[in-house]
Amino acid sequence: FLFGSLLGRFVCGWMCPFGLVQDLLHKIPLYHKKKRLPFHHILKYGKYAVLVLLVCVGSVFLFGEYVKIPAFCKYLCPSGTLLGALPLLGANEALREQAGGLFIWKLGMLLFLMVLSVKIYRPFCQYLCPLGAIYGWFNRFSLVQIYWDRTQCVSCHACEHACPLALSLDEISCSTECIRCGKCVNACPQKCLHFRGKRTNPDQSK
Repeated sequence: FLFGSLLGRFVCGWMCPFGLVQDLLHKIPLYHKKKRLPFHHILKYGKYAVLVLLVCVGSVFLFGEYVKIPAFCKYLCPSGTLLGALPLLGANEALREQAGGLFIWKLGMLLFLMVLSVKIYRPFCQYLCPLGAIYGWFNRFSLVQIYWDRTQCVSCHACEHACPLALSLDEISCSTECIRCGKCVNACPQKCLHFRGKRTNPDQSK
């Protein structure tokens, strides 16, 4: 939470292990690649629903008492299944014997998201991740920003084409969806997009 409050969704772009898994899956040369799902403008709020219903409400009230394992981790988290549950089950026969319907459900969710990641860029990050929802709130105020020098811009839209999340130039950096991946910076032929720390002069940035 501390890193997220200071860096915003830079954490998603550069530090998240499951984000890396999705990135690698998206590089597999299968299907016609898409950046978003249909009805993205509605589905993108799914991560806020997960945050409220599973992380906040679900963890406290789902069973009428406080749950030591949050409902999100117990019922949905694909990262925990891939990086935690599967290695533990592989190394412990006793745990494998206890795995039941709940594990099958979570494994199914993991497989679904992994297959979807081959076609859609980071579907879990875009639509279901509650941490991404929290980090996005800090994007406008984070220490890491992407600044746009309008005086050098020739409106070629290379940055928008390169953005894996299909953000417009006005949305880059300030949007709650921007993960600071830097692909727009690399794509700009005029070098008018720059990674920089938070500045106090808003006239030179967007």
